[in-house]
Amino acid sequence: MTRIDKYENIDLRTVLKFLCTSRKQLLAIASSALFLFSLLCLVMPHKFAATAVIMPPQQETSPFHLQNINASPLALLALQNALDSGELYIDILQSERAVQEVLKTELARGGEATDLLEYWHVERLQDAIETLRQATVIDKSPAGLISVKIILDDAELAAQIANTYFAVLDSILQRQNRQQNAATRRYLQTQLQSNSAKLRAATDSLAFYRSRYRIIAPADQATGILGQLAELKSKMITKEMQIEMFKNSMQVDNPQLLLAQEEHIALQRQYNKLQTKQDGDNDVFASLYVLPRLLARLADLERETKTLELVWQFLTEQLQRTRFQEQQNMPVIHFLDRAIPDEKPVWPKPFIVIPVGVFACTLIGIVLLLAHKFITFSQDDEKNSRDEYASGYPQIHRVESSDLQTPSVSRETDIQKN
Repeated sequence: MTRIDKYENIDLRTVLKFLCTSRKQLLAIASSALFLFSLLCLVMPHKFAATAVIMPPQQETSPFHLQNINASPLALLALQNALDSGELYIDILQSERAVQEVLKTELARGGEATDLLEYWHVERLQDAIETLRQATVIDKSPAGLISVKIILDDAELAAQIANTYFAVLDSILQRQNRQQNAATRRYLQTQLQSNSAKLRAATDSLAFYRSRYRIIAPADQATGILGQLAELKSKMITKEMQIEMFKNSMQVDNPQLLLAQEEHIALQRQYNKLQTKQDGDNDVFASLYVLPRLLARLADLERETKTLELVWQFLTEQLQRTRFQEQQNMPVIHFLDRAIPDEKPVWPKPFIVIPVGVFACTLIGIVLLLAHKFITFSQDDEKNSRDEYASGYPQIHRVESSDLQTPSVSRETDIQKN
């Protein structure tokens, strides 16, 4: 049987039989691995995790946004700035500014207040930032909950840092809101001053226009003009009938006829005047044909004044609300779960490290035992081949010598027979 034939006859049964005969070695390897990884879990520094969670942030709106959309007729002018505040919060938490403020925030350690730079004894700020970022996990759930998990070898310190992250976020948001409200307040004050000046000018123009043309109640005035015209027209018709009667019974120079004619002329003049009144006239009632133009101008002045009044009211309300928001100091962040120290370490995990370590070491031991056995078989086979070759070569030489002497012996035998 050649060497290749021997190797081809090795199957799973042969391997299992070999492993069964080597069970003591495998048991010793597994026991050693169990002891080693158990000791390693005890010796390795433990890591503790602390997680703080905040409520989903509400959609932020600009200071112009009204709390009640129907609170003002100009509510549509309020520009809504609805943003995904969750993503904004995560970006702020991951920013270098927030990390620096967390590092510089004083924490209670051993009865004393100290920051992380002094506690970690780090000289370079960038090294401390990198260390804190490696220990921080910031996540957002599908429901919008934002969590900060800190993994350190100190459970209490991890909880303090997790809560400090959201305290820093709240401080940054409050400063940002105060700055925005201050800028908005200055803008509203400027607009309110400009609008107040326009409103005063429009109010004065409206009052002057009404005083000049004596337009107080346009509808009543139009009704009065029509009634006056009808009354004048009826008097004119009556007076004409009276003049015709006087002409039939009186002389042309009769005083009563002349008086009646003068009265008719006065009525006709007054009637025409109501229809063709000029702007300089000071009568109580305006002309019928001039009244639409006066009312149109009056409507423009009233509309402009009303618009400016609404804008002034809107700006005043927003200015008061902005001043209140600028002065208030209410927290923006609302905790759902504050981080608390956890006595159970998250690393190392004995129920994962020990089984995996024992299995890996046992598997490596099996591979090494098989490799050692294979190498031993190869060396033994090579040694046996050399021995067989060394012992079998002379025998082959003798066989060849005898074969070479056989023809001469046969010839001598034939000569003797002859």
